[in-house]
Amino acid sequence: AIVHFPAFNHPAVSLERSDFLSSVSCNAAGNTMIINFRDAKSWNIAYHDWKQHPKFIIISYLHGCGQGMGKGARDFHLVSAIRSVPSQNQIICTISTVKLEQAAHPDHNITFHVSKY
Repeated sequence: AIVHFPAFNHPAVSLERSDFLSSVSCNAAGNTMIINFRDAKSWNIAYHDWKQHPKFIIISYLHGCGQGMGKGARDFHLVSAIRSVPSQNQIICTISTVKLEQAAHPDHNITFHVSKY
């Protein structure tokens, strides 16, 4: 299935298949995401962009971050705070996993396209 989101409630970033990341993990409680960047340039771009937004959404399909991989779906994490560790090219995000309905803007329709394979 293909799902089209015309707008989110907050700016959104997908962490899938990024050549700029070396690893992403979440703590056991699921309220902290640790994002490690491959180099200082990648970290710098992300940090200076993300810190401009008091809240934003991270879209992920990762083991240990939400239930996405276990359910075969992506997770939406609302970021409420970030902390930077420049010496490690790392950004630590305070997150809460939200449902699709909470991530998508209510004034826009979400469309689903299902095909037979």
